[in-house]
Amino acid sequence: MAPLVGEAHERPSRAECHEAILGPAGEPQRRRRPASPHHLDVAQRGVPAEEPTSRALGGEACGEAPLGVGGGPREVELARGEGPRLVVAKERRHLRDLDELERLAHDSLIVGCHLRSVTRAPEYHLGMDVGAEVPHAQAPSLAAVPGLRHGFGQRSESAPAPPGTLLLKQVHGAHVCLAPWEGSPEGDAAVASQAGVLLGIKTADCLPVLVADPRRRAVAAAHAGWRGTVAGVTGEAVRALLREGSRVQDLVAGLGPGIGPCCYEVGDDVKTAFGEAGARYFTPGPRGRDHLDVRAANRDQLLSLGLVASSVTSVDHCTFCRADLYHSYRRDGPRSGRMISFVGFAPAVA
Repeated sequence: MAPLVGEAHERPSRAECHEAILGPAGEPQRRRRPASPHHLDVAQRGVPAEEPTSRALGGEACGEAPLGVGGGPREVELARGEGPRLVVAKERRHLRDLDELERLAHDSLIVGCHLRSVTRAPEYHLGMDVGAEVPHAQAPSLAAVPGLRHGFGQRSESAPAPPGTLLLKQVHGAHVCLAPWEGSPEGDAAVASQAGVLLGIKTADCLPVLVADPRRRAVAAAHAGWRGTVAGVTGEAVRALLREGSRVQDLVAGLGPGIGPCCYEVGDDVKTAFGEAGARYFTPGPRGRDHLDVRAANRDQLLSLGLVASSVTSVDHCTFCRADLYHSYRRDGPRSGRMISFVGFAPAVA
């Protein structure tokens, strides 16, 4: 009879390990352990002996505790010279294991596709008298603007943002702050109408949106999670620029890395919040729950205000897929770090 899921690698009892075996002449013999159990040798294969983390099913991609499927207790015992032996605890996982295997197969497929097409962006000197080297990605529409310094932050052991970057206390809303300021005011978007000011947005799955006005040398930045997207935070940032004197035909925008529709599985509460008009941003997922395309929703906010489509470009990296490049709250949970995206015009040279 085939073993149940979670049963195939149970450790034999102590009595079984020392059970005598009769040889050809009837004399007792000992069972021999396999010389090199490479099929279970996690250490030799370089695979970390960790329990897979659970995956959130709905709510905000960053800022909320995951609501995912939990795994049963499991430990790995490392025996010297023998390789590890998997010890399954009392509670067998049965159907929960099958659900976990289905999820891992889906995630492996997605990661494989991304790894073939995306590479790490090189480090880049800001040139704004900030003296920082920050690994980042860039949007083509913003990279083409003379004097504009911008970047969508990536994982780094060095400083996550240039010194002097103005940051907000982000609350998943749509309030816009006008720079400069002191401290960290509450808000999820900001506008700077003077050169030499660098705006920053912190993300770990939510979408960073950067906007620039080359004519006025003004910039805006927005933090768009699903709640901020519903509240229209990207549109509010553009409207703030227009109130400060910008013209919509002059604006260029970049959408940064965020959790993609390949991985952003959400609950019915999120779909309800978007309403009928937002139904087009949802597609059925492989696990029976909808996936949300936050990037498409925020791009539409920009276009609906009159930005030219060719002036809006994006860095289509999925933060959940690319663990080598980005932090992800949905993937890593509360221990996740944050990336900082930044934008600002360098001071004019006299």
